[in-house]
This record gives sequence, C-alpha cells and structure tokens, in this order.
Amino acid sequence: ALKDAKRALGSNDLNEARTLIKQASENSETISNPETWKTWGDIGNKAFDNERTNAMLGKQTNDKVMYDGLYESYAPYLKADSLGQLPDEKGRVRNKFRKDIAGILRANHPFFINGGVYSNDQKDYAKASEFFEIYWTIPSLPLFEGEKEAFVLDSTYQTIKYYAIITAIQAKQHDRALVLLDRATKEPFIENSA
Repeated sequence: ALKDAKRALGSNDLNEARTLIKQASENSETISNPETWKTWGDIGNKAFDNERTNAMLGKQTNDKVMYDGLYESYAPYLKADSLGQLPDEKGRVRNKFRKDIAGILRANHPFFINGGVYSNDQKDYAKASEFFEIYWTIPSLPLFEGEKEAFVLDSTYQTIKYYAIITAIQAKQHDRALVLLDRATKEPFIENSA
C-alpha cells in the first residue's frame, strides 16, 4: 500500500493516495516505517502546495483544501521524524527524512498563521487555536535544535501565542487554554530577532 500511495501521490491523485496511506499506516509491516508517515505528510503538503500555486498564479483557490492539507501534513511529519530518530540494530540513527521534513516545515511555518486566521473566520476556533499553536511550536521542535537562525521570532511570533490561547477560550477549551497560558508564562522573553 505504501508504494501505491507514493505512486498515487506522484500522479496527483490525492484521494487515492490518502486511502492507500491510511491502509499502510494500519499495516503491521509499514506502521513503524518512517517513510509511511513521511508520505502521509507529503500528501497533505501536496494538497497545500497545489492550492498555494493556484493562488500565486492568480487562479481560483479552495482555501479549505489548502489549509486542511497544511494541517494534515504536520502530525505525520512529526511521526516520521520521531521514527527516523530511532536507532537501528547497530545503534546508529540514520534519519534520511529529517532534512526534507525540516525544510518543508520551515517553508510552511508562516502559513500556519494563515490557516489559523482562515479557521477563525470560519468560526472554527478549536482548529484556529491548533493552527496558532503549531506555529508557536514549530521553532522549538527537536528538528531545529541548534538552529537559532532557522526562524525569525519577532513580535508576530509573540502575538500568535496569545491568539492560540484566545481562540482556545473561544472554542470553550478552557483546560487547553490554561495549559497554553501556563506554557506562555513559563517561556522566557524572546527579544525580536527581526
């Protein structure tokens, strides 16, 4: 199913690719394979990129498809990276996907704000909060450890933390909002790097 999902992704048949990758993610032979999860992330990213390309070309875009794809890419990419960090039989870590995943997440990072704004406009405050929280979280992921210059942490970055909290409150996710508030208060002050 993994090879077929990759083939469907290559031919831009994203619905078929999603069906096949779901099967691969439930199959005992491929569930622990980082490539399964990298491919799932690539499917979401392809949906996002297709719509973003349309927007850049001045063509009609489907914002829902675009931001659903962006959202869909995040968790599988993290899972692919974490599986890729597991040592092999000889105790070596050979994560062949980390560099690619890091590049994609770095490039897509600002668009998580747009996804949050879009979801907020749709009155889907829970999803908006998740988008904003992802934006907040990406720079501190293990993928970017030691890369201080990977992201511009400016006043926008600081503001988005509060958007994550506010939209969680709007979604009536009070426990989650408290967790986010606690996280925000425990983080050190970050001076503008812009």
